[in-house]
Amino acid sequence: MEKKFQRAADKASLLVNYASDDELLEIYSFYKQATEGDNNRVEPWRIQVREHAKWQAWKDLEGTNPDRAAEIYVDLISSLSLQYDI
Repeated sequence: MEKKFQRAADKASLLVNYASDDELLEIYSFYKQATEGDNNRVEPWRIQVREHAKWQAWKDLEGTNPDRAAEIYVDLISSLSLQYDI
């Protein structure tokens, strides 16, 4: 799984130019959950819109097993790569 995850992470950088903001948040949140586990960082101020959105997307995955998050991440990157023909 580690090799699949790393290949997906490498491919994710190509999606930046194609994926929607919501898709990018989903990519970010599953990556963070897979690599760091539950979000235990201090909540950013709401006026920090981008940082708060990223924090919240990751926080929403709280309790998700990191191995499961890695599987979902790999599937998500695969699906989006096919969708955007990357």
